[in-house]
Amino acid sequence: MITDKEPPVFAYTPLKAREIRVLRPGNEVNAHDWILESISLDAEDLDYDALSYTWGLQNETYPITCNGRSMRVHHNLYSALPFLARRTGELSTRPIWIDAVCINQKDEDEKRVQIRLMNILYRRAKQVWVWLGCGTHGEQAHIGRAVTLLPHIIDESTRRKSLPKTWRTEEVATPLRSLHPGVWRTVTYLLRNTWYHRVWIVQEAALAAEITFLCGQHRIDYKLLEAAVQSDTLSSWKVTDANGDPVTFSRTRLDSATVFWIRQLVRGESTIASLSIPDLMLRVVILLTGEHACFLPQDRIVGMLGLFDEKELSATGINFTIYLLTHNEPYKRLWWRFFNMAFGLERMIGLPSWVPDFHHQAKETSQLCFLPRIEEYAPKDQHYQASRIPTTVCSGSCVNRLVLPGKILDEVTFLHPLIPKRPDGVQDNGEAYTVWYANMSKWEEEIAEKVIDISSLNIGENFAIETSFRRVSEDTYWQTLLANDYFEEVGSFTITKEACREYRATMRQVRIWCEWKLEQLERVANGFEELPPVIDEAVLQGILPETPACDILTKLLRLEDRQIFNSAAGRFGFVIRGAQPGDLVCVFNSATTPHVLRKVPNEGAGKVYKIIGDTYVSDLMYGESDSTGISVQDIVLV
Repeated sequence: MITDKEPPVFAYTPLKAREIRVLRPGNEVNAHDWILESISLDAEDLDYDALSYTWGLQNETYPITCNGRSMRVHHNLYSALPFLARRTGELSTRPIWIDAVCINQKDEDEKRVQIRLMNILYRRAKQVWVWLGCGTHGEQAHIGRAVTLLPHIIDESTRRKSLPKTWRTEEVATPLRSLHPGVWRTVTYLLRNTWYHRVWIVQEAALAAEITFLCGQHRIDYKLLEAAVQSDTLSSWKVTDANGDPVTFSRTRLDSATVFWIRQLVRGESTIASLSIPDLMLRVVILLTGEHACFLPQDRIVGMLGLFDEKELSATGINFTIYLLTHNEPYKRLWWRFFNMAFGLERMIGLPSWVPDFHHQAKETSQLCFLPRIEEYAPKDQHYQASRIPTTVCSGSCVNRLVLPGKILDEVTFLHPLIPKRPDGVQDNGEAYTVWYANMSKWEEEIAEKVIDISSLNIGENFAIETSFRRVSEDTYWQTLLANDYFEEVGSFTITKEACREYRATMRQVRIWCEWKLEQLERVANGFEELPPVIDEAVLQGILPETPACDILTKLLRLEDRQIFNSAAGRFGFVIRGAQPGDLVCVFNSATTPHVLRKVPNEGAGKVYKIIGDTYVSDLMYGESDSTGISVQDIVLV
């Protein structure tokens, strides 16, 4: 039964072509009472705002009235409506577009039409308001103070860039000292807000003519917050609060500044010269796919395409990837950066091997399931360039094929065991890490015994295991495991062959202690007394942070989820896990790194290949393949 306190449920009426709905506050008393009306995007006197925000949790909804009828919205929007009604300081007369209300979310056809209009909708809005939320109850009291500190955050970041290497011990400047702990929590709420990390907000911010941030009742200038977010190096600052306690800031893998970079690119405000549509799209997709979250997998592409007019591009899926790969210049590093995004640990069934899969997102972080590209491992002053031969790229005879010229040079013949997986978030008595350190030492020594040419050692090691492949020199061995990031100065020391030998010796000592410790844990568990240590626990100091062994160990961890291999031609390398003996090593023309292929049987006339991944291969990282006598051929990828 419907009573006066329970108005009837709101019912949408269909929109005409190029119409949108907008909201006006219904009255001054009830901030959750709104009027919904339709306007045409073709009208000359358009005057409306738009909202950019995150939907937040969807499990609970709250009541509002719309045209005198009831409607339910999620919590983040419900909390925003009172502040949006008075976003200009008084009851606003300008209507505002809010997707959750202005689009009939139960009408899939309407949703598709409205999503296609969002490019125009956000461009035509007089003002886009970004709702950052209210924060927790404790944070609300400090929002105003936190906003006034943003200029000091910017100044402090600039100041610290000019400090010497001991800058980490330098206290922050006076305006940032002795603040209430809640103020710093609120500062991080502003600088690392969840709004920065959603897919859909990227196009909303990039297309807006004017943007103002709203956090509770506090308005924040766009340029001010942009500069502050780009200055966020808080995790390395030395800060003490009003209680004299140190303030620690977590390191974040998420780059909140990405949305601002994309806005600069799209609006032509970047220092990069004017970009073509394909070049702009390539940069945007690389920035967007690293960390931005979305509810539906397809939103990652649809949200990005919303940055561009339908006349500029109307393709998605495989056609979208073909468009990017065939309309950009593959001799540029950025092109290969996009191409190498195709190599992930999880992929959609049926997706061509050369197409990046933006659907899969790691469960515990907002990172997509891409491994770091091998080109990122290069020394700072020696970028990889596997081939310097000019190239072209074209689509194949059917939609799932891509054709790249290159040379097939070698074959994978032997694959070594995967590097031991480092414990993650383990809460125990240290046993997991004790096991891991011991296994890391054994893993490296066992590979060295199989791979290193004895004649290159001259240090008395006895690696006499028979192998089915050609051994490599000790230099090549360490250069490959460290991705040629070898004679690099790290802190106060330089990684050399001698440092690597010392690493092995240190890890042997650590392993002896770890094996003793594990034995004692087992003895105690079985009711026996511990035996005296066979080696001093002080050996563990050799793997503490900022020691040579720790830095080498850290570099070796880049081999997680990769397989080390030997080849038929005597090369040594590594590739994403899942490679098999018989896979082929190739270098595409102009590629930054080599790649591993697998021949696909029964694909009709001609040879076609599945691409397994980018790879590091000894003697193929700096153009060596260009001078071989092997002919370039068109390599067809499926």
